[in-house]
Amino acid sequence: MESFLSYVPDENDDYYRIIGCDELSSVEQILTEYKIKALQLHPDKNPNDLTAAKRFALLQQAKEVLCDPESREKYDKWKRSGIPMSYNQWCAMSNSVHVSMHWSCKKKEAMIADTPFSASKDNGTSVKWWKSDLHSNDRLRKFRNYEI
Repeated sequence: MESFLSYVPDENDDYYRIIGCDELSSVEQILTEYKIKALQLHPDKNPNDLTAAKRFALLQQAKEVLCDPESREKYDKWKRSGIPMSYNQWCAMSNSVHVSMHWSCKKKEAMIADTPFSASKDNGTSVKWWKSDLHSNDRLRKFRNYEI
């Protein structure tokens, strides 16, 4: 919990900034920007710079994540969520069996099915209703299905 409270965003977590593009860039644009940056940051081009290898490795990691559609979608989900942890921590946490990240993404399926159910009155008679008839208010339905 302490890591959440003391988290300071690191500029090395912004893969789009590292490569020099934005979220709307295509894979071809990302690869073009990567090639330009790779020529500038390659350790062989900067023999006197001790951090060149680290920056080049970070550039490669950014390219791998942003060029793979699944990884990019996962990265974008993390970036938009505003969760106070690094992307690598989030990946490790979301891959864990014991941790649920269900609240960080929008639900796709309805939680309340449109199936009939019956309720009995005090006098012993039963009444059948459809759940959709009970909750015809669209705002209530969206609230219950985590859409709002």
